Amino acid sequence: MKLINLRTLILQLKQYIRFRLLKLFFTKKKQIDFLQVIAALHEVGVSPYNAVKHIAQTNPKNLVLKDVTKSLLANMDKGLSFEFSISGWFLNEVVMIISASAGTMDLQAGINAAIEYITQQAGILKFFLQQVTYPFFLWFLSISSVVTIRTQILNDIHEKAKGKTLPYNLQKFVNISDFFIHKSWLLLIIMLISIIGIKYILKNYTGKYREKLDALPLFSFQKEKTAFTIVKSLGI
Repeated sequence: MKLINLRTLILQLKQYIRFRLLKLFFTKKKQIDFLQVIAALHEVGVSPYNAVKHIAQTNPKNLVLKDVTKSLLANMDKGLSFEFSISGWFLNEVVMIISASAGTMDLQAGINAAIEYITQQAGILKFFLQQVTYPFFLWFLSISSVVTIRTQILNDIHEKAKGKTLPYNLQKFVNISDFFIHKSWLLLIIMLISIIGIKYILKNYTGKYREKLDALPLFSFQKEKTAFTIVKSLGI
C-alpha cells in the first residue's frame, strides 16, 4: 500500500512539474498568438471547440500547444465553456474578461479585449522588472569595481604588506572585496531569488500585507495600471 502511494505521489509530482514547465513556456506572446487564431476563426463562424481542434491539428509537433489544446478539448468535452476551459493556462483576469463578454453573447469582443489585456500586462511587468533590476545592476557594477580595484591595484600592496598592519580603512576594503570575490555566487543567487520573489508576489500574493505593499511606489503603480487595464478591457 505504501509503495503504491509513493508511486502515485511521484507520478503526481512529475505531472505537476511538467505542467508548470509547459505553462512557463506558454509565454504571453504565445498566449496572444493562440487567442488571435481563436478570434480569427470565430469571426468566420468557427466554434471555439473546433478552433482549438484546428490549432492542435496544425501544430502536432509543438509540445506546449499540444498539451494546451488537449487540456482545453478535454475540459470542453466535460461541458465547460471555452472561457472556463482556459483557466489553467491563462491568468484569472483573462478568464474574467472573456467570460464577462461571453455573458453578453459577444465572445469575439471578449477575446480581443483579453488579447489587449495580456499585451498591456506584459508591458507593465516588463516596466516593473526594469525598475527593480536597475538597482541590482548598479549593485553588480559597484561590486565589479571593488573587485577590479582589489585584484588589479591593491593586490601588490596587500602582498607586500604581509606581516604588517594595513591602515584600518584599507584593510576593511580588502576584507569586503575578498568577500565579493569568494562569495559572488551567493550574491548572484540572492539577486535572482529577490527578482523572482517580487515577480511572484506581484502576481499571486493577496495576504494581509498586500495592502501595505501596494502603498509602495512601484507596487502602487503596478496595482493602479493593472486595475485600469482590466476596467478598460471590460469596457467599463
